[in-house]
Amino acid sequence: WVQCPIENINIFTPNNDGTNDFFVPINLNQYPNPYLLIFNRWGDVIFHTNDPSLGWDGTYKGQPLAPDVFVYSIGTTCDNGQALETKGNVMIVR
Repeated sequence: WVQCPIENINIFTPNNDGTNDFFVPINLNQYPNPYLLIFNRWGDVIFHTNDPSLGWDGTYKGQPLAPDVFVYSIGTTCDNGQALETKGNVMIVR
């Protein structure tokens, strides 16, 4: 296990140019039982994964979302066994 906190990028450009197309928390794969949730402004879960190698591609139900700010929740277990949840904002820029 590695020490907390989790680091991440807060802006991404999902335009399929091969650069910064996914929102993926950095080093999340080093934590046991990680998860990533993305919420829209109404609090609906629009993305969820327990696979740290998968990132969010800026879509919902297969459709690209317009530029906006979304809320993320990242959870895992720290090296001391304590549960950790980090929340913040992520922005889609197209």
